[in-house]
Parts: sequence; C-alpha cells; structure tokens
Amino acid sequence: MQAASATKAPVVKSDVALVIDGQSRAVTVIAAPLKEGKANAGLCVVAFQDTGPLAARKEAGDGVVDGDIKALEQELHTTRTQLQVAIDEFEIVSEEMKSANEEYQSVNEELQSSNEELETSKEEMQSINEELQTINVEMGKKNELLTRLNSDLKNLFDSTEIATIFLDNDLRVKSFTPGMTDIFHLRDADRGRPIIEIVTLLSYSGLERDLRTVLRKLSIIEHEVQIGEHGASFIMRIRPYRTVDNVIDGAVITFVDISERKRAEDDSRDAELKFKALADNIPALCWMAEADGAIYWYNRRWYEYTGAAPETQRGWGWESVHDPKILPTVMERWKASIASGQPFEMVFPLRGRNGLFRPFLTRIVPLRDAEGRVVNWFGANMDITKEREVEAALSESQARLQFALESARMGEWDLDLANDTSRRSLQHDRTFGYDQPIENWGVKTFLEHVHPEDRPELERYLDDAVARRRDWHFECRVIWPDASVHWIAGHGSLYRNGVDEPTHMLGIVSNIDERKAAESQARLLMGELDHRVKNILATVSSVVAQTLNTADTPANFAASLEGRINALSRAHGALTQNGGGGGALDDIVRTELAAYQDDLGRVKIDGPEVILTPKASLAFSMAIHELSTNAAKYGALSTGAGRLSVTWERLLGSDPAILRVVWAETGGPTVEPPSRRGFGTTLIERALAYEFDATVDQGFPPTGVRCVIELPLTVEVSPPPVARMLTLEAGGHE
Repeated sequence: MQAASATKAPVVKSDVALVIDGQSRAVTVIAAPLKEGKANAGLCVVAFQDTGPLAARKEAGDGVVDGDIKALEQELHTTRTQLQVAIDEFEIVSEEMKSANEEYQSVNEELQSSNEELETSKEEMQSINEELQTINVEMGKKNELLTRLNSDLKNLFDSTEIATIFLDNDLRVKSFTPGMTDIFHLRDADRGRPIIEIVTLLSYSGLERDLRTVLRKLSIIEHEVQIGEHGASFIMRIRPYRTVDNVIDGAVITFVDISERKRAEDDSRDAELKFKALADNIPALCWMAEADGAIYWYNRRWYEYTGAAPETQRGWGWESVHDPKILPTVMERWKASIASGQPFEMVFPLRGRNGLFRPFLTRIVPLRDAEGRVVNWFGANMDITKEREVEAALSESQARLQFALESARMGEWDLDLANDTSRRSLQHDRTFGYDQPIENWGVKTFLEHVHPEDRPELERYLDDAVARRRDWHFECRVIWPDASVHWIAGHGSLYRNGVDEPTHMLGIVSNIDERKAAESQARLLMGELDHRVKNILATVSSVVAQTLNTADTPANFAASLEGRINALSRAHGALTQNGGGGGALDDIVRTELAAYQDDLGRVKIDGPEVILTPKASLAFSMAIHELSTNAAKYGALSTGAGRLSVTWERLLGSDPAILRVVWAETGGPTVEPPSRRGFGTTLIERALAYEFDATVDQGFPPTGVRCVIELPLTVEVSPPPVARMLTLEAGGHE
C-alpha cells in the first residue's frame, strides 16, 4: 500500500501465505491508489485473491502465472470499476454527510440556544419556586389565620346568644348556631333539609314567604316573633347571604332574644301607668320639670285644686297661682336649687279655684342620670292647712298633756342632741330621786345614774336610735342619791329639722318598781305552776300505765284509775287551800280516810304537825290512797270489826330528822301474802323510796297488813320553818 501510494500505480504481490480456516493458502494481494481528488487523497483499494493451497500452487509452477496475472488484472479492473462506483457513492454520501453535519451544527447551535433558554427558564423557575415558597409560607400563615378565625367563628357561634341559621337558595339548612335549637327542632342531621320541613316553636306562619321575598328583592325583613303565647320574644331579621364576590348564595336568619327588654318595657309601661294612677289619686299636687325648671307635667289634683287650664300652666305658668308677695322669694330659692342641683323645700301659699290661698309644704327633688347630672325635677305640694290647725290645737292640749303626765307620774324631757342639754319636768327629776329640779341634765348625767350593768347596752341603744332615726325605748335600773336601786322605763322620739337632721329627742320616763315587782311575782308563780303541772302529768301518766298493766277487767281499770286520780285531786285541793305552799300530813291522811271514819272509832289517826312540800304531799297522798283502797277491798276496812291505826312521829336522833309513819290493820280477814307484786306496792315504793330516799317495809302477818315508812325530813320533803312562815305571811305563796 505504501508502494502504491508512492508510485500512484497498482502493486501486485503474489503467493502471499495466509492461514485461512486452519489451512495455509496462497493469496495474491493487489493494492491500487484511488483517483485524484480531495476526497480520495491517501486512499487505496486493497484486494485479496485466493490462489489455492500453498502446496498445490508450488507444484503448478510458473506456467500458469501469466494467465493468472491477466485474470487478476481483469478482475482488478472490474474491482476498480466497482471501487470507483463505490467512491462516487462515497462522495455523494460524503456530501450528504457534510450537509447533515452542517444541519447537525445548526441543530447543535439551536440546542445550545435552547440550553441557554433552558438555563434562563431554570433561573426563572428557581425564582418562581422561591416566589411559590414565599407564597406557600404566606398561604400557611393565612391558613393558620383562617383556621383560627374559623375556630373563633365557631366559638362565637357556640357562645353567642343570637340564634343564627344559614340557608341556601333552595331554603335548605347549611349551618346553625346552638341557640337555634331552642326555636326549631334542629339536629346536625338536619343540614341539607328545607327549613320549611322542620318543626318550629314560633307562633309565626309567614317564614317561607318572607324568605322568598328576601331572595327575590334582596331586601331585609324584620319581625318581632314569640315562642308560644307566653314564651320568649325575639327580633327575627332575614337578610340575603352574600359571598365575598357579592354573589347571593342563600339567606341568613337571626333571632335576637328581647324577652328581658320586653319584660322591662312592660314593667316600665306598668310602672308608668301605676305612677300616673298613683300621682293622680294622691292628695298632694305633683308635677315634673325639665332640668332648667320648666314644668311639663302636672297631676290631676293640681288642676282640680287650681282650676287652671293645662295650656296655661306649662313651663313657668305656675307663677299665676302664687301669692305675688311671696313669689319673689320662691323664685329666688327655686333658681338657687336649679343651679346647685340640691333639693328644695319651702312652705308657701297657693291659690285655689275659689280664689282663696292655702298653705302648702313644697318639696322638690332632682332626678339624676347615671353620671349624676340632673335630668328632671319631681315636686310635690302638700296642703298643710289641717296641720296648721292641728298646731294651734296642739298648744291648747299641751297643758292638758302636762296635767295628764303629772297625774300618771310620768316625767317629760326634751333633749338637745347638739349641746347635750335638756328641758325637763319636775316629775322627771323625781324619777331619779330628786325632790327639787337639778340644774344640768344631759345624756352624760343620765348615764351616770344608770346602773353599771345596764349602762353599756343602754348607751348602745341610744346611739343606734339616733343613727337610724328611730324611736328609743328603754328599761333600766337607776341609782338614786341615797344609793337605792329603782327601775325606770322611757320612750324618746327624734325631732328633725328642715334637712332631715335630728336635733332634739322628746320623751317620757316613769318609775316601774311596782310593775317589776309584779312581773317578778308572776314569773315565780308561772314557774311554780309549770313545775307542778309537769309533775301532775307525769304522775297521771304513770298511774294510767301501771293501772292498765294490773287491772284484769275494764271495769276494775276504770274504778282503780278513778280512785287514784280522785286521790290526786284531793291532794291538790288540800295544797290549793294552803296557798300552794305544801300540805300538812294530818290533813292528807284524814282527807284520804274520811270515807271510813265513823262514830265507832274504827280509824285512829295521830301524830305531830308535819308540813310537807307539794311534791311530798302528792307522794304521801298516793301512798295513803293505795293502802286505804287495799284495806277496803281485802283488809281491815272490808269488815265492820276491822280497825286501822295511822300514826307518825319525828325521830330526832339523826340529821336530818326521820319521819316514821306506821300503818297498822287489825280485826280484819286473815291476811295471806300476795302471790304477785301489785301496782300499789310499786307506787308506794316509787313515790317515796325512789323520790325521797325513804324506806318502805310492808308486811303481811295473818292479823293484818302493817306498813312502816321512814322518810328523811330534807328540804325536798318538808320546808324549813322560816320558809313556812314566809309562805303563810304571803298568803300561801313563797
């Protein structure tokens, strides 16, 4: 190939040995340069011709070389022609390749341009991505804000007292606040249902009509509605539901509860009617004025008294009914009150429809707003003609009163609260132990005379009465100059000046020693009575219960109960005859045995004088009654031959002395000990042994029952001699 390129001519190389498929073969190699041309520069065509096995080729010799060369040349020429055709095709393809390369270069440039555009787009996308990230952050904040707003709105709906419901254009429920459940029977499942299908508690049937009118006219409708006849009242307001784009997307109904306001309006209206009725019917002349003093309302009594026409009295027309002589003073004081905002009070005459003037006490008070500004004045003119007449009559009766007070031994006093001085009657000073009037007397001097134990409470009552503008009632002990203690009672009333400040206290005082003594005696008697009644009731209750337990038949129960209660009655009769201070034992025994005494002397009663307390008297009376009843039924008093002896004596050998009472029966039926313990024995032991620590020894020998009672003479059984003497001197009362 180098030789062919150098010589620009074909070069043939024969018998080149090559191994083909594992066999050595002879190959002729022909190398020929291509034609001149830029495209063919340095290119050669190489052809390989197989001449057969290498050994056979050597045997054939050189004889056939020339023939082969010619064949090879012919074949080479053919190959050249083919090669030239291939070269031409290659050149065409090369041109196409150049054109394609140029196109590729253009495409590459376009790709570079697109790449640059993509880079630019990438940067723009990065910028957009950054903007989107910023927008995303802002959207997150807005979503968080929207969530918070939705939460706030939900809490607002849940907590608001304004019931609200949202409807779509087909009047279906979209949402509602909890308050709507008090007006409509709504549940969460009702969202999407038409409102007209849901039961309402309202006494109103035009809801659907109003809703369609609002959606058609885009107007607002407002009504006052009510639940039932006496239920809550609401202001129902229906308005179109507008989106943020101002698109109508249904309707909103709100219900504002005005029940309290309605009640307040009704109360205000009732109060106004009551005030007008009251103002028109009270005897005073009433009126109301503006803040500047111009009167705009009078009650009916004003026109009835003055006879003036309403149109002539408004504003300052009231001057026409005033006394011209007094009017300047009235105007001066009235304008001063208007300027200062202070209440007005004055007495001046007003002319009636008959032309005569009558005195009126006029009081005017300001009515203020919440900030304290005067907005109105309320005035009342009260006719005091009768009061003036009473004042005249009062002076006349004062002398009579003084005489009456002295006759009743009541002292009067007039205390000046500011100066602690007083004017008093002589009887007042006598109540405190002075026969002659004393010079100085006030609260301080009075309290110095009050018993130290009563002084703090009395001083507190006085201060409270003055502070609360109340009357002062008191009872206390006072110490006279001779150191004796006496009871007094008093009553004081406050006297106020024109501005309602207390300046004086007027009162009376009297000695109540006799009343206190009587009250003490009454309390003593009531305590004694209460004590005795309780004892009687307890005794009767016990007698009834025990008699019921021991009686075998109703008749026996009635007879026994009657006898025992009669015994109580006789004992109390004896106590009453003795003034309630106790009873003599002799009287008690003789009273109980009076039915069995006769001229034969069957009953013997003997013993010294012994006075028993009321409680011991009752106990002995019941014991003697039980013994005498048993003796009359079963013992000595049941036969004509039986005898009874009741004796007693004082045994002075101990402290206290012992009262020994002996009950002895003889001559009666043979006695046998009882088979069971009866109520009589129980009653005797309970009444004497348990209550007074007595000993009761009751025996049943065949000759007759014998009962010995030994009772300590304590103060509970027998009062001391001094107490008995005081009882007798007091007419039977301790």
